[in-house]
Amino acid sequence: MNNIITDIETMADFIEIGLAVPQTGVDKNMVYTPCNIFRLLDVFDGSGNRVDYSYNGSYIILGSTNTLTEIYINFKGTPVDDDGIPLIPKTQQISCETYCKIKAYEEDVAYGDFNAQIWMNWKAELPNMIAAGKNDWRFMDRHAIDRLNIIHGNLVPVLANIKLVHKEFE
Repeated sequence: MNNIITDIETMADFIEIGLAVPQTGVDKNMVYTPCNIFRLLDVFDGSGNRVDYSYNGSYIILGSTNTLTEIYINFKGTPVDDDGIPLIPKTQQISCETYCKIKAYEEDVAYGDFNAQIWMNWKAELPNMIAAGKNDWRFMDRHAIDRLNIIHGNLVPVLANIKLVHKEFE
């Protein structure tokens, strides 16, 4: 869902998530990250100091001179329940279902065991389903809509910043 839909509005902020740093073995100083990360924001130690690292999407790799036993991260990611199962927003459930059908029947279509036209229709409809889910107003309360109106109002330039017509191209 993070890679296909990327709807930042439905993602949650995960703050100060502690992760143990392996001290021995092949994965020494390689910290496996949660699978629901969309964007890693910060990596820091218990004192709040930033940590020098590299990130490849699966692991945070600390330098060979690292002595930390635990690091903390902040990130934007897909919400999960208490068991770690991703929570799919209601606005994107049909998109996710269609994506799963496309992936499930991909090999069957390639071998001619499934109707290719049905599969191509699913694939063609998916981008529109994703866009419709991102623009779904059914689950917005008045406060959320009011926030959008404030954002739109802030886009209007201040009158003092509008150039005079006769000086517009100077």
